[in-house]
Amino acid sequence: MSEVSAPGEGTPIDLLDELDIDAIGKPGATSNGANGAGAFDEAALIEAVRSGASYHRAALSLLAHWAHQGSGMLEAEARLRGLFEDVFPPDRDQRWRDRVAEIPRLLAYVYGKRADEADEKVSFAIGGDDGSSDDEIDEDALRARLSLDHWVEREIPLRDRLLGNMLATTTRMLLVADTGLGKTNLALAIAFAVAQGADFLHWYGPGEPHRVLYVDGEMSVRLMRDRIEDAIRRAGNRPAGVFVLNTEDFPEMPPLSDSLGRLAIDKIITALGGVDMIVFDNVQALLAGDMREEMPWKTVLGWVKDLTRRKIAQIWIHHTGHDATRSYGTKTREWQMDVVALLEAVDKPEADLAFALKFTKARERTPGNRDDFEPMIITLIDDRWASEAGGGHAGKPRQIDRAFELLRDAITREGTVPPANDHVPQGTLCITEGLWRRYCKAGFILESDNDATFRSAFHRAAKQLLETGQIGKWDLWVSLHVASL
Repeated sequence: MSEVSAPGEGTPIDLLDELDIDAIGKPGATSNGANGAGAFDEAALIEAVRSGASYHRAALSLLAHWAHQGSGMLEAEARLRGLFEDVFPPDRDQRWRDRVAEIPRLLAYVYGKRADEADEKVSFAIGGDDGSSDDEIDEDALRARLSLDHWVEREIPLRDRLLGNMLATTTRMLLVADTGLGKTNLALAIAFAVAQGADFLHWYGPGEPHRVLYVDGEMSVRLMRDRIEDAIRRAGNRPAGVFVLNTEDFPEMPPLSDSLGRLAIDKIITALGGVDMIVFDNVQALLAGDMREEMPWKTVLGWVKDLTRRKIAQIWIHHTGHDATRSYGTKTREWQMDVVALLEAVDKPEADLAFALKFTKARERTPGNRDDFEPMIITLIDDRWASEAGGGHAGKPRQIDRAFELLRDAITREGTVPPANDHVPQGTLCITEGLWRRYCKAGFILESDNDATFRSAFHRAAKQLLETGQIGKWDLWVSLHVASL
């Protein structure tokens, strides 16, 4: 990192090692911490700021010390500004004004470093899973662990889908739209569907209920209750797995850019017995700082990644700016997202809500699931949600695509090598046609309870896949074609 100097005094603030020494003190030494390393004297530094003897160095040392103690960024900012306000008014010269203006930059530097350190503390064993240190790397084990053979043969759990291919328990999604377009209504509808394991619009539900935490930082409790009542009426029930936190009910709760705010959410997750998805509504309301800059998001990024490691899906709602075609502020917010969805207004006077949905980023998009990420026109008319694809082709993914996707899942989960024969390449994983049929029945390839209708749809999809060379079949065994693996 290049050095960043404070105006006037020329002291670089990229002095983390020195700051750490100042903040925690050097054993056996004595110093007030303002002009040299040594035993930390917080009272002396506070007096140095109040008296004007030292602004920059003392302020930086105090911030580093408070950060080490676990104080949140907002708390530290309030304490430091209070010290500057204690300076005798006639002594508030240009130097004092320069240092007050510098406070946001000092906070960004110190707490940005803390966020980086926290993210780097995620532990892993380079040489294997035996806990050996970096100095004791088993080179053979490392080489094996990074090899293509290991990648191809390793067992990786399948995605635990929550809504089609768009949402799984490891998905990080950014939902972007202009003010008043219907972000909260759509997000609540998605939350209700996930909680019920139900379909929503053209996305399939898994058929199993999940827990969803909705964190609202923008609306009044009255308006949030109205939105919840609307969602219940549209869903036709009140799912037990949806929990809604409105920050108006918790006025003392710090923003999520403060470690105490993140700790509060973690405690709520534990109290609820765990959750499978969280909706954060919205970035500007739940984080503190300038949304144009990286700093507010940087402070929360390590926690965002940790939620993913804990298999908790995330939908972060965000606004557009004057340019309604992109999210407001820094683009780096999108770098760690798996899905970025943009809502844009469309003219449909007959609709209560109407917008175009397009995915500007979709890491899980494949030829087999592309329908889940196609541009859509979404409307809400008379409490009924509907979606229509931009090209006139709409609705659920094609039965053939869904059947192929379920075959892939079944082979990944339960595939086995059939008895030796001259029809299936040696070592090819297969499943029986009956098992595939059961997966398709459970996976909702057809919205009908009629067995005859389902069998007809299944055989039609299987025949199309076989004719197009996407699958292979011998006797009772079904496999993916080599080109589809």
